[in-house]
Amino acid sequence: MITKSGFDKRKVDNARRLYTAMREINLAGGRALEAYERVALLTVPVGLRPFCLLTYIEETEYSIASAVLPKFGLHCGPIDVKFHYDLTVDAPQDLIDAYDAYENRSPLRGLGVAAGRIDFGSSDLGSALCYPRCCAEMDERTKAHDRSVALRSFIESKACDFAAVKAALASGETVPSCPTDMRDAWGRRFDQTRDLFPFAIHTACDGCLNSGSRSPTGLLSRRYAEMTKLVAPDLHNAVVRSREVFR
Repeated sequence: MITKSGFDKRKVDNARRLYTAMREINLAGGRALEAYERVALLTVPVGLRPFCLLTYIEETEYSIASAVLPKFGLHCGPIDVKFHYDLTVDAPQDLIDAYDAYENRSPLRGLGVAAGRIDFGSSDLGSALCYPRCCAEMDERTKAHDRSVALRSFIESKACDFAAVKAALASGETVPSCPTDMRDAWGRRFDQTRDLFPFAIHTACDGCLNSGSRSPTGLLSRRYAEMTKLVAPDLHNAVVRSREVFR
């Protein structure tokens, strides 16, 4: 049976039971993003996405969540995501490789939840999470730029001695992050996304922010809102209220 909103009623009922079962498990430590993480999780059992990655859940909660989620037909487990960015740094390739190795010692860690068993081997996280391509590319550009600036600054701090830079990276010396205009712009987009597209679970690009409700992000936010209101009305209200935090 299909609901008026076009969702499979059996999947909706399963998502409702899942939501109830997960109520006592913190997905974001009870912080501002708690409601968004719960929306992200619900997209999987209702069939809107095949996969989600909970990155704010505390590792101490992994075992509890992993015991609950399979009862609702979901597969889950810890996932470490390693990235490779196209850096714009005037340096030998072996130094770039050394920096990639340094970065990947601290991968993005989260609890992956999927509708079926999947082989998550891609660093293209935006596509795996069904984010709009335009927004995923904006995020990729921002992170590549920020890391390029950080590495260039680190090289300069070592008097452009590439051997010394490689040795420092190998030893685990911290590469300090640097403030950048692109990172500041990403932060503004994040806040604007929460305000304009409260049910979106990614950061919208400028194109989506300027195009409003008909943009890829706008359409996703509306669909996720319909799903959330159907599955968990109290969660729908919580997301709407949380907009004030980001204004």
